[in-house]
Amino acid sequence: MVINLENTSLTSETIELLKSFSEGAAVAINNAHLYQKIQESYFEIVKALAQAIEAKDPYTHGHSARVVEYATLIAQKLNLQEEEKEQLKYAAMLHDIGKIGVSGLILNAPRILTNEEYDEIKKHPSIGENIIQHVTLLQPIKLLIRYHHEWYNGKGYPDGLSGENIPLGARILAVADVYDAMKSDRPYRKALTEETAIQELRRGNGTQFDPKIVEIFLEILEQK
Repeated sequence: MVINLENTSLTSETIELLKSFSEGAAVAINNAHLYQKIQESYFEIVKALAQAIEAKDPYTHGHSARVVEYATLIAQKLNLQEEEKEQLKYAAMLHDIGKIGVSGLILNAPRILTNEEYDEIKKHPSIGENIIQHVTLLQPIKLLIRYHHEWYNGKGYPDGLSGENIPLGARILAVADVYDAMKSDRPYRKALTEETAIQELRRGNGTQFDPKIVEIFLEILEQK
């Protein structure tokens, strides 16, 4: 940082004060750049972890990255604070981390799951929360991971939360996650068409999903 003192009649005390300010500002800028690099490196590690999860369930390849994209677009439309956007990005990337604890035979079953198998799948949000429980930097997102399968009408899992009792980030993830899942091939079905996926979002409006989030996301899809 440079402060131009030419053609000024400042006292020596003022000049020393400005020099001190300039040096302090330079240190702060350097620290900010370092912090940004650390954050970028940390997110790359998180991405690698998400990719390891998807390797167990190859039909979901790229799913987490797309959920990050959709969730970020929704967050921008909602004018969320930068910190909230950052937390949502991490939660979107790791929302399915709990699938590490689910059998690959269930994840890749080429048929509709039995009730018992579906009960195993339903454990992945709480497993995901437990996995990151002791990672200090991920504490702000643990409830977003736990609650991303809660339904707006209270009929979701694992805790049956409803309405705005579900954290906003989790309500955003619910829409982004389900939309991308519908648009992806699964072992037991082909990807749904865009038209069908949108119809399903509308069908779940106010029951499975927060109506405000659905409305915003449909606007985003229309713009794309």
